[in-house]
Amino acid sequence: MATLEPPLAPSTTYRVAFSCPGSETWIRVGAAASRATILVNGTIVGRNITPWTPTEVNATSVVRDHNELVIECADEKRTTEGFLPTIGIRWTGVDDVRILTSPTPLRLPARQRSAVDGTKFLVDGKPYRVRGVLHWGYYPELGNPWPDERQIRSEIDYIRSLGFNLIKFCLWIPPQRYYDICQEMGMFMWQEYPVWHAPLDAPEVLPEFDAFFRNDAPYENIILRTLTCENDHVAPNVGRLLIDRCRQIIPGAVILDNSGWLCNEHDGDFHDEHPYLNNMEWVHFGRRMAPRLSKPLMLGETMYITSPEHGPCDVALDVRRFQIETLARELPDAGYVHNVIRDVPGLNSGFYKLDGEPRYTAAQWAWHGDTIGPPREMPPLSGTIIGPRKGQWKCPNHWWFSSNIRIHDPAITEPIRELIRREAHFDLMSGRVLDNTHGTRVLVDLIAETMDKCVIHPLVIEFATQGQRRIVSAFRTDTDAGRRLMAALESRESDPPEIGALVGNSIVLDHWQMSVDGEAWIDVKCDTALVNEGRNIFEGWATFRTQFDYPGGEMTLRCETVGDYFECLIDGKSFAEAGPRDGTWDGTRDVPHDYPLSLAPGSHSIEFRVRDWRGGGGMIGPVYIARDLSERIF
Repeated sequence: MATLEPPLAPSTTYRVAFSCPGSETWIRVGAAASRATILVNGTIVGRNITPWTPTEVNATSVVRDHNELVIECADEKRTTEGFLPTIGIRWTGVDDVRILTSPTPLRLPARQRSAVDGTKFLVDGKPYRVRGVLHWGYYPELGNPWPDERQIRSEIDYIRSLGFNLIKFCLWIPPQRYYDICQEMGMFMWQEYPVWHAPLDAPEVLPEFDAFFRNDAPYENIILRTLTCENDHVAPNVGRLLIDRCRQIIPGAVILDNSGWLCNEHDGDFHDEHPYLNNMEWVHFGRRMAPRLSKPLMLGETMYITSPEHGPCDVALDVRRFQIETLARELPDAGYVHNVIRDVPGLNSGFYKLDGEPRYTAAQWAWHGDTIGPPREMPPLSGTIIGPRKGQWKCPNHWWFSSNIRIHDPAITEPIRELIRREAHFDLMSGRVLDNTHGTRVLVDLIAETMDKCVIHPLVIEFATQGQRRIVSAFRTDTDAGRRLMAALESRESDPPEIGALVGNSIVLDHWQMSVDGEAWIDVKCDTALVNEGRNIFEGWATFRTQFDYPGGEMTLRCETVGDYFECLIDGKSFAEAGPRDGTWDGTRDVPHDYPLSLAPGSHSIEFRVRDWRGGGGMIGPVYIARDLSERIF
């Protein structure tokens, strides 16, 4: 993932004078970041273990009638720093400092309200469906993850008004007052401890995790726990050690070693999958997952969709609703956690905007609760979509997580504009965008923003080629919405720019066979889930094979949207490899790969052994062979 990570925060010093409180003096620091040294009257009396949990030290031996407490805080890189640095927050300082006359009484572990029964998740002995919101602890106005009681109560009230019943503290540990208020207000919690992609491979982390477990053990409303998130660097023995330690400190805790995808968890009580899919792919997700489940399924991060910075947000709401309702229909026991409670720069996907203002109203979410209705139906394919076919405009796959659609042609009428805006993620969605459109007139495009960049994807273009007017659309044309759109575009009067002759000599690889076991083979297209009716959606490994005729000479094999890992073999010999064979980061799906190719003229076989863990399909393409990759068409 891209990062906004700033440099280390400057060191800070907290200083306060105090009088001797009594026969004993204890210093309690709710949190201190990152490395803190506690001094009383110039003498070091203690240091923190973690930047997230309380520290208490006995300062009785150095206390006089009048005293000075100093807490020196320095920032440092550490395994347990979580995700906040990635989204632009590094901090030093202290939270909730108290002078006490005795140590805080030890709070015993709470009776655990959650449990597991096969593939069902239970709370208080009854099946329970988690409806959660992801919380990164992002408070840019504070510069630290320490909200006050007013802010905490406001968040809980708002999230509950939208029908959610859980907050997932993702890769941060909130101040204890957040736990306390969740308990008081009846909000469930999922604590994901603050280790993201840092190696979790040595037992030296045990003291910090001990502190984490003891910190949250007294809270019965914490019903789920995960050691780390989407982490390819968890040593199984260390994961097992930490899970065992958690269960010693919190008997009955429901815990998992690694959140992310089924393929990178090793030990724990439930499955955790992070499906970030468009509506077209989402239809097939539950059917893919159901046969693989042996434990309860929690979608620990999911259902991500951005809105234009200044709205409207109704399309994003429609997408969220469709995905919730589809999941409830296909996997009624599965829990889910929506990404994310608050916008971060470049990611307008929050329930709160970047300025902290709510994006939705309770009335807009009145449908969301224990009983969820059926989803609208996505129309099955009844014709062709623009895709990797000979003579078609080159059109890569795109995830479609943005609802920020721009329409540039003033001749497009308001009803058609509204049709495009409302149906771009539904009846118009093909899963593709247009590429190499320079010199054409772009009529409609999509703005896809991330934390560090903004990419614009053309969706509809027009041009003239040798005097003939052409319109090329990445939208579906086989639905009623698609036909209406194309009819409206073609009925306009326009004078598009001439771009010259369209020439395409690429060899599009087609007529694929797919197998997940090496024995049973099915016919698929190198195309989207829509074209394949979900046949190419899988988790784990699959093999794709086909034949092609090669004309001879030097060419290039272009592989787009294959993965998340693949090995390519030509004529039975290993030819190329991309992506992580064992990990889950830096996958090849979103990165086109080009390989020089020189084969004898004639027929050849090609095979892709593909590992997929994101649910978008292993072979989406296009995959083609070209002498000139700059050609506009295949």
